[in-house]
Amino acid sequence: MKTIIIILFSWISINCYSTNQIKDILYWNNDTLFLYESPLEQISGIKLKLQANEDTIWESSDCWRGYIAEWQIIDNKLYLLNVNDCNSEKNLNYRIEKILDQQFTNGKILADWVNKSFWTGKDLVPEQTLYISVYKHEYNLTFENGYLVNKREFHFKKCNYDNEEKWTEFILNSLNWEELPETGENDVNLSAYIESDIEGNISKVTIEHSDDYRYNFEIIKSIKKLSCITVYFNEGKIWDVGQSIYLTINKENINKYVH
Repeated sequence: MKTIIIILFSWISINCYSTNQIKDILYWNNDTLFLYESPLEQISGIKLKLQANEDTIWESSDCWRGYIAEWQIIDNKLYLLNVNDCNSEKNLNYRIEKILDQQFTNGKILADWVNKSFWTGKDLVPEQTLYISVYKHEYNLTFENGYLVNKREFHFKKCNYDNEEKWTEFILNSLNWEELPETGENDVNLSAYIESDIEGNISKVTIEHSDDYRYNFEIIKSIKKLSCITVYFNEGKIWDVGQSIYLTINKENINKYVH
């Protein structure tokens, strides 16, 4: 009797398929890339075919297809190297050989069934990633009968203002202190949501929280003076999720940052 084992986590999403999925690995030149889709999906019914006659099927919310594959591009040709069960790590190459009616030769099979463009990424950005993986570098690779025929590249646009300390120093130095009330002994905490264009130029600033509304206007003016924020891409389009900045205005920070 076939047994289906599902690994449950401590939280359950309303839409489990929105969970970030384990990705196939692609070795290309000296890089390790992560495929947003598996080229094995080009084989009709591949999941059921891999599961056929298996006693146990392992599934989890981060690997609904049940397998992970490794690929390599050599001389512009795409090769399949390995297919493993996501959780048990059991090698399924013998199943692939039966499905394709081909044998692995020197550890690889030419993926001549692949006719599609695939997005791949390199250098994950953890703070930008929840249900969708965001990478610093993206490559769109087009294959015809397993041959690489076209590629497009998208790279993140780095900004020097990429952490809280740098933001705080710039913003506090840019404030017109003559227009602001004395802070006294109390902290003034603010948070602002920043949106940018594709070049990283700031297009909109919204105050999300403020302990003292009298600071809001000057804070917005100072944030808009920032030359940029870092821009990432997902599938070639700007990852337009904005960025939140958190500020604490007090005597300690004023003495530390204001020159």
